[in-house]
Amino acid sequence: MYIYFIPYFLICIMSILVYKKKMKRNTFLIISLIILFLFAGLRGNGKGDYYAYIWAGKQITHITDIFNYRFPMEIGFRILALLQNALKLTPQGIIIFMALLSTTLIYLIIKKSKNYLISLIIFLPYFLQFDMHASRTAIAACLASLSIYSYTKKAYKKTILLFILAMSFHRSAIVVLIYPVLDFINRKLNEKKYNIIIFMSSLFFLVISVRDILFSLANLFPSFKLFNQLLSYLSSDKYGYALKIYDPRIILAFLVFILLAIWLPEKNKNNRILYISSSASLLLISILHFNTFLALRLSYFFAIYSIISIPEVIKYQLSTNRNLGKLLTMGCVFIFFLYFAICAKGMINYQIFF
Repeated sequence: MYIYFIPYFLICIMSILVYKKKMKRNTFLIISLIILFLFAGLRGNGKGDYYAYIWAGKQITHITDIFNYRFPMEIGFRILALLQNALKLTPQGIIIFMALLSTTLIYLIIKKSKNYLISLIIFLPYFLQFDMHASRTAIAACLASLSIYSYTKKAYKKTILLFILAMSFHRSAIVVLIYPVLDFINRKLNEKKYNIIIFMSSLFFLVISVRDILFSLANLFPSFKLFNQLLSYLSSDKYGYALKIYDPRIILAFLVFILLAIWLPEKNKNNRILYISSSASLLLISILHFNTFLALRLSYFFAIYSIISIPEVIKYQLSTNRNLGKLLTMGCVFIFFLYFAICAKGMINYQIFF
């Protein structure tokens, strides 16, 4: 467990150099992500994904294997596995490739933040949950978030390309299609009405369960692969358990949404992404709270934007109400350190692959 705190404290120590102006902000971010890349890329075990990736990586040796759908991994993974074998790399190569890709993509996202250290502190619990456990989801979430960003810039060709790339690593990236729907609703309503609808809808879905509805859909469309996979998730305890309505992760989603609704500066084009993404994350974790696997993975496609939105609020408050800004900073660091510690406690013993 304790070894997982090494990258956390290394990043915090380096931030002191930035504060003392002995290191540039961008250098700090790059070195921090290199540390995380090495930590994820050199891991030699996992709870299941690691061994599945190593096995599949060994099997994909010919270009025709890219289109062989007997492999449960999407085509993006298969291409990386083929590249690994074409270069005659060790089977660990597929883990290293995915770690490199995910940390490169998260760099592009954190670059948009106003405070790299706070962003990294917020990201670290997600790093343990996804980059260290579900690499394909980590990559897909980054690509999908960049797709949303392009959509808001009306760069539709880039949006479609990034969305296809996200789907090529994990089909659950399809969930980001709810962003344009929420964006449309938000534009049609005033901000107060939108906030009330999101808040009350989230509470409503927490006290009822849509599990039976999803079961019915899965049975109604048995030939649809996505529903078949959904049925397997719902039928087995292997894929998680129901979240209590007072689960800290649900409470955190509510807190982030309320924080942005109240204190996010003017909802300009960039801030709208953060605001609407927080509402999407809250809705998803509330609707899918009956299954941790679905709730946490799908909500992450929008929760990933919290690494930008929370520093945005903190910077704004520091410039308008310094005491409140400091309080928000301390609260953020404490909450996400606690989140990180809980995640670290649940991780298996870390081993280097060689």
